[in-house]
Amino acid sequence: MIDKNLIGHEFEAVTLPVEEGRLRFVAKSIGETNPVYSDPEAARKAGHPALPAPPTFVFMLEVDAVDLQDLVSFFGCKLGQLLHGEQGFVYHAPIYAGDRITVKKRWPISMIRRTGSSNSSSPKMISLIRTELK
Repeated sequence: MIDKNLIGHEFEAVTLPVEEGRLRFVAKSIGETNPVYSDPEAARKAGHPALPAPPTFVFMLEVDAVDLQDLVSFFGCKLGQLLHGEQGFVYHAPIYAGDRITVKKRWPISMIRRTGSSNSSSPKMISLIRTELK
């Protein structure tokens, strides 16, 4: 079981560049066909100052901010014991090629619940890692 004393831990903030080539790669890999996400000229004609990030690009920044093996070690468990169950985003401004985004992860919330049969005595921890991007 994950140590409850880890609740509230803040990972070191990491500043990452938003690279045009990576934005094009992400757009292509998610099947985005709107040229605004792959052609800088089309983006400018649409009123953007540079190539905009596809909406789910922030997930990649979150993943890049903490090495997966370091995260597994932090929780003191095996990779197979972690499950990414949900992702949500609140956008305050667009992200563009050339931006530098600071990512800060914090593990603030957890709850314990039993899973499996009613006679299961093995508690499982469900947790949320909050990520701030600025």
